[in-house]
Amino acid sequence: MPESFFKTNIRSSNAAVFFSNGFKPFFFGSAMIALINIIIWVGYLSGYVEIYSLFAPVEWHLHEMIFGFIGAAIAGFLLTAIPNWTGRPALKGLNLFSLFVLWILGRFAVFYSEYTGAYFTAILDLPYLYILFLYIFREISFQGNRRNYPIALLILLLAIANTLMHVEQIWHINSFEYGYRLSISLLCILIMLIGGRVIPNFTRNWLKSQSLSLNASQLPPIMNKFDIICILTSILTLLLWIFMAQHIITGMLLMVAGGLNFARLSRWKIQNIYQNPILIILQIAFAWLALGLLLLGYFITIEHQQLDIAMHAITVGAFTTMIISIMTRASLGHTGQKIIASKLTIFIYILINLSVVTRLIAPISDVFYDHFLYFSGVVWSLTFILFIYQYIPYYLLQKK
Repeated sequence: MPESFFKTNIRSSNAAVFFSNGFKPFFFGSAMIALINIIIWVGYLSGYVEIYSLFAPVEWHLHEMIFGFIGAAIAGFLLTAIPNWTGRPALKGLNLFSLFVLWILGRFAVFYSEYTGAYFTAILDLPYLYILFLYIFREISFQGNRRNYPIALLILLLAIANTLMHVEQIWHINSFEYGYRLSISLLCILIMLIGGRVIPNFTRNWLKSQSLSLNASQLPPIMNKFDIICILTSILTLLLWIFMAQHIITGMLLMVAGGLNFARLSRWKIQNIYQNPILIILQIAFAWLALGLLLLGYFITIEHQQLDIAMHAITVGAFTTMIISIMTRASLGHTGQKIIASKLTIFIYILINLSVVTRLIAPISDVFYDHFLYFSGVVWSLTFILFIYQYIPYYLLQKK
């Protein structure tokens, strides 16, 4: 970032600007916790860092990547999108600050839960998503558009999934795996619903803006019956996976769901947008989701091993790539910048996908497992360091 940027473009760096829109603190928090968590995790695996959580180390890692990293990114996106959907004022100022602090407290409480205790940890960590749900439900209710109610329901169910993870620590009920699978399923559905809405729309809008003489068959179709069939099939399959995670029928249906999502993706005309990386990365993220579902079904049905390959294709591949693509696009658009990926942003896109690929290779490379794992962690860290370097200064700008 040129030094002149800070001298000439930053109009105000006070807290009022930073907490003027939900994406600013929560995208910043999401990037920071993604960086911190992976440093802690790699440090733990290499024997240099201790994790002081009542959750087992692997469980802490899963919990915090979902409810820490992804939980903040979801809030940043929804708190910014909902005012556009409803026409109502955005959450900002003290209210936004309070919600952000609540999210931060949850991260400290979960990491140090050996000292805070299971009950106090739950008291600090659980309210965040429930409050986010109540806010979203209220805003959508004022609008009266039932189309967006499923988004509020997904956030409520995500809060319940977090509750299930804490229930195991409080009452020693074996509910963590159900909470984990429920949360993964909900995030997959969220991508199918929101990603499936915005990706073809963004693509259509950009193609039309290029003044190209394209007929209807050369534009991505808007959501139709095929999309609905694909989403419903995937939802039913993921519900089955929550409760019957190792059943062969579940595995076969997951492969069907993966294939359907690939078919859905194939209609979004990626061949026509090769000049627009900020659109291509959205489709790459969706491709990781479809591949992850296929791999999960394959390993359940045939291999019965290496399930972590499928899970990382979904979590690191689909979830993280989608988060980075949305955060870069929204950060530019909502701070008055042109929605064009800079060279550094394109490099960020390349890095996160390199992190995914090397993380997937690690389990099938016995000799070099640690090398691939640590390399993936380093590349992941560099991805978010560069994101912070590129985009956080925009959060201190008054929108032009």
